[in-house]
Amino acid sequence: RSPFCWRLVPTCGCDPRWAPMVAEEDHGDEGTDGGEEHGQYSSHASERRAALGKQAFGREQRFLAAKAPVPVAARKCGPAVEESIFDHLQEREKEPATKELVAKGIKANRFCRDLQDTHIQTLLDTMEYFAFDANETIVTQGVSGSHFFVVHEGVVQVSVDGKPTNKLDRGQAFGAIALLYDCPRTATVVALQPAGVWGVDGAVFRRVLKEHGQQRYAENRKFLDRVALFEGLSAGQKAAVGELALFNEGFEAGARVVSEGEIPRAMYIVKSGELSVMSAGSIDASGNFSGGERTARFRSGDVFGEQALRALHGEKRMTTVVADTACELVCIGFAQLKDVLGEDLAGCLERSYMLSILRRLPIISQLSLAQTLRLVDVMEAKTYEVGADIEPNLRLAVVIDGHIEGADGEGKTIKLERGTWHEDGSLADMVEDDCSPIGGGRSLLTHLKAGSEGARLGTLTKEAFALALRGLGIDDLSTARSGLDEDYVRKALLARKVPVFRTLSAEQVDNLVSQLVLQKYAEDTFIFRQGELGSTFFVVAKGELRVLVDGRLVRMLSKGACFGERALLLNEPRSATVIVVSASAELWCIDRKAFEQVVTQSMREEMIKRIQMQDASITLNSLRPVKVIGAGSFGSVRLVEHRGSQMRYALKRVR
Repeated sequence: RSPFCWRLVPTCGCDPRWAPMVAEEDHGDEGTDGGEEHGQYSSHASERRAALGKQAFGREQRFLAAKAPVPVAARKCGPAVEESIFDHLQEREKEPATKELVAKGIKANRFCRDLQDTHIQTLLDTMEYFAFDANETIVTQGVSGSHFFVVHEGVVQVSVDGKPTNKLDRGQAFGAIALLYDCPRTATVVALQPAGVWGVDGAVFRRVLKEHGQQRYAENRKFLDRVALFEGLSAGQKAAVGELALFNEGFEAGARVVSEGEIPRAMYIVKSGELSVMSAGSIDASGNFSGGERTARFRSGDVFGEQALRALHGEKRMTTVVADTACELVCIGFAQLKDVLGEDLAGCLERSYMLSILRRLPIISQLSLAQTLRLVDVMEAKTYEVGADIEPNLRLAVVIDGHIEGADGEGKTIKLERGTWHEDGSLADMVEDDCSPIGGGRSLLTHLKAGSEGARLGTLTKEAFALALRGLGIDDLSTARSGLDEDYVRKALLARKVPVFRTLSAEQVDNLVSQLVLQKYAEDTFIFRQGELGSTFFVVAKGELRVLVDGRLVRMLSKGACFGERALLLNEPRSATVIVVSASAELWCIDRKAFEQVVTQSMREEMIKRIQMQDASITLNSLRPVKVIGAGSFGSVRLVEHRGSQMRYALKRVR
C-alpha cells in the first residue's frame, strides 16, 4: 500500500493482471522488447486503457497493486477481494446537487453522523462513480471490502446468507462495517435495476474516521472503564484499545443495531439513548423489524455484546437489538482488539476479568499484582451446561458468564451472577473481621449447579491454590505441613505487607511466621509505657493504636504497622507509650531471642534508619544547613543535617 512500493510485483507464479503495469512501465504499449509473453500482456494493457480511459486505467492499476501481489495458490487461501469493481468505473463530474446528495448520505451513515465538514469534504473529493446493470452484484458477502458506497440512483437489495434484509435507494450508504472492523463483507448487495453508486477507497475512509476518532479519544477512553471485561487490562493496553478499536455509531429510533443470526464484529457501550433486546421477531425485505419479545433494555452506560466474544469461535448473535430512541454508541471492534491483545482474544480478556475479580477478595487483595497474576495463571476457565454440577473441591469459582445456584445454610437457593464468586470459606477465614469484600462474593453454598443458560467459570482448586502460594514462597514445601495452614497463610501475607520484612527470603519468612504469637487487647489497654524495659516486637494485625511521647500524640498505628524495635535494637527503655484506641486490637508478637534470629543485617539497618527518622528530639538549632534544594513563591526547601546523628532531612521554610 506504500506509495513507494505499489509497482512491485512477484517474480514468479504471479496473476497475469499484474503484468500490464510492468509491460507498460518497462516495455511500452507494444511490448516489442519483452518476448511473446510480454507482448500478450502489453496488448491486454492497451485494450484495458482504451476501454477505461487513461485516468481510470491508472486508478485500477494502483488499486490492484494495493492488494498484496502473491502467487495464485497463496491468494486462494484468503478471502477474495473486490477487484472487479473497476469494471464498473465511469468518469462522472460531481454537480453541486450530487455533492449535496452524497454528503447527506455520508452523514446519515451510522459511523459518520458526527464527522466534521472537512472530513466529509475529504471523502467527497476522492469518490468515484461506479455503474451497474440490473441484477449485477456490487459487493459479495464473505469478500474483503475495498470501498464505502453511497447510492446515486437506482435501488439495491441487501441480503444476508441469501435472505433479503434491506433495500437501499438514492442517498443511502453502505459498506462501512467491513472496512472499519477489518472483516469480510457481512452482506451481499445487488442492483435491482440499473444503478449508480459513488465509492471512496477503504484506506481513505479508514484514515478519515481514525482522524475523527483521535479527536474524541479522551472522551471515549473513559468508557472503557465501564466494561467489566477490561478491568484487568493495564493502562497501556486500554490506551492501545482506545486508539485502535473504538468507533462511534449513531442510530435513529427504530433502527436495528445488531440482528439475530449475524456474525458479531464488535461490542457496544451505550453513550446516550435507550435500546431494546428482542428475541425472535422477523426482518422483511425492506429491513423493517417486527414481532419478537423484549427481553432486556439498555440505557446510557450499559454494555452489550461482550458475550459475543465467544463468536470468535463461530457462534452467531442470538438476539436483535433495536434503538428505542435516537442513540449514540461507542463500539469496540473485535478484529482491532485481537491486534492489541493477541490471537487468543477471548482467553486474554477472561484472564483479565478473573484478575479484576480476584483483587476484590480481601485475602487476595493483600498480594502484589505479580502474585495475583500467578494465581490467575493456575486458574482454569470451564464451561458448564445447563444444570451441570459444579465440583465440590473448588477453593474459588468466579462467574465469567451466565450464573450458578446453590443452597445456603437455611436451604434457601442463592443465585450468583456474572462478576460474583463463590469460595469454600477458608479464604474468608484467613482475613480479619474488618476486611469486607468489595462486590458480591458468597461462601459455603452447597449443591452448586449451572443456571438456566449454563455458566462459564474461572475455577481454582484447593491443590492449585496451595501450589501457587508455595511458588510465591508463602508456604514452604520443606515444612512438615500436610496441608495448607490457613493461620500460617494469614501471618505470611501480613508479614509480606510489613516494609521491613519485604527483603526476606521464603525460608526467612517461614522462620518469622513460625515465631509470631497472636495476642488480643481491649480498648484503652496499654501495650507498654514510656520508660519501661522492652523485650517484644509487635506487628499490628487488626485495630488502631496511639503513640504518645511525654503525653503528646506523635503518630497513629494501624494494620501492617510495626513497633517496639527500638528497645530491642538499641537496648534502651521504651521511648514512647502505646495505647489501644479501637474497640479491640490484635497484634502479632515476637520476643527478643526470636527477633534476633530473624532480623537480617539489612533489616537492622532499615529499622535503625527509621528510628532516626522518627526521632522527636530534633530542634532547629540541632540542624546544620547544607544547601538550598528548591525555592518557590511561598518559601524555600533546604537540605539540612542533624549535628549528632548526621541524618539528613529536607526542611521547608514558609514565609
